[in-house]
Amino acid sequence: MSIAQRLFLISFLILGFIALAVAVGLGKAHSLNVETLIRERLKLINYSLLSQADNFSGEIYLPHTVNDERFNEEDSPLLAQVYDDQGRLAWRSISATTHQLSLPQPEAGQWLFGLAVDEQGQNYYSLSYNTSWPDEFGRHSRFVFSVLEKADGYQERQRNVYWIIAISTGLVLLALLLLQWLIVRLSLKPLQKLSRDIQNLNSGDQEKLSSSYSKDLNPMALDLNLMIDNERRQRQRYHDRMADLSHSLKTPLSVLRGLSHEAEEDLIDKKQLSQSMNKQLRRMRDIVDYQLQRAVTGNQQASFVAVSLEQEVGAIIKALQKVYLDKNIQCQINIEKGLSVYADEQDMAEVFGNLCDNAFKYGKSQVAVDAWQDKKAWYFSVSDDGPGIPENEQDSIFERGVRLDSQAEGQGFGLALVREILASYQAELSLSSSQWQGAKLQLRFPKHNSSTS
Repeated sequence: MSIAQRLFLISFLILGFIALAVAVGLGKAHSLNVETLIRERLKLINYSLLSQADNFSGEIYLPHTVNDERFNEEDSPLLAQVYDDQGRLAWRSISATTHQLSLPQPEAGQWLFGLAVDEQGQNYYSLSYNTSWPDEFGRHSRFVFSVLEKADGYQERQRNVYWIIAISTGLVLLALLLLQWLIVRLSLKPLQKLSRDIQNLNSGDQEKLSSSYSKDLNPMALDLNLMIDNERRQRQRYHDRMADLSHSLKTPLSVLRGLSHEAEEDLIDKKQLSQSMNKQLRRMRDIVDYQLQRAVTGNQQASFVAVSLEQEVGAIIKALQKVYLDKNIQCQINIEKGLSVYADEQDMAEVFGNLCDNAFKYGKSQVAVDAWQDKKAWYFSVSDDGPGIPENEQDSIFERGVRLDSQAEGQGFGLALVREILASYQAELSLSSSQWQGAKLQLRFPKHNSSTS
């Protein structure tokens, strides 16, 4: 059951109960009002009857025909009876001669109003008065004067009033329910729009929630958008890290493949083969741990150590020469002696590894690696004699998945990964032409992030 249906059902039950209570209350009030009017009317008639009566020697005297002509007609709806203090009928009007009625007796000096029924089942409103009356000798006798009137006409009108109250209350209830339905519909319209937008998000037809719901829902929509954006960033980060992992594992896998080839050709002894394979396996384990850590923490820097460029780059070049053995690349390494950078070792391995791998991949026969420093920063550059990169396409190569040479192996994640890592160190990566008209990638690392030894 939807929220609108629940609200409508609750409103129906509450308003229905209120309408029923109002209808019953109005009916009761009308009945009391009618009975009060009848009682006052019968009291006036009773007073008129009392004014015509007299007590002679303890017996009541009333003329056979009284002033009110209705008492003098046999089929009249108005009846009158008088009882003595023994409860015996002392007098009755002509209209009451054909009726036998048993009425309760009020206390002395009291009025008693109620309903009476004759032998034919006819209902009458009755009002009786117990009065003390002195005779000509001053002796008091008690008499009960009772006036009755048929209730059929009143009861019929009362039933009509009940129907009018019921119909009117029902119409008011229907109008209130329609108004409540309209209020609920208008009130839930922003919530329904939010629900549709969430469904569109799930189906992919919409990227985020709008901010045009209501004052109460807009903060929630903003929070949901933040949560959605965070979830998307997290998914993208996991996707990127897995892509980075596959990219980073290519070099050690290529080295292992080269070692396997050397072992098949008996170009390497078992001890050297075992050492080289263990080194690459440790490298692969470190890469997996590093990328998993980045997937969890993002680009936050982890453990900082002094990374020796000479050792780190030397190991990378040695591995790449095995990977690209068939290209017979001549590599010139010019690294200032003792130069090191204070950073995460795995970060630097990814940066140097990707820059050098690109040079070996696209270079024809020449690669140059240089590293130096000044007072503000240290620098690292890799140059090759490959085809170079057109100036109008230089910005796009730093995007994920972009490869200018579709014939070369790879997925185009290397330089994008390098730029992401360098951004966390406030370092800069620039692209220019090398001395061989190939590509030259240069890294500038701020001095506050490095130390020299």
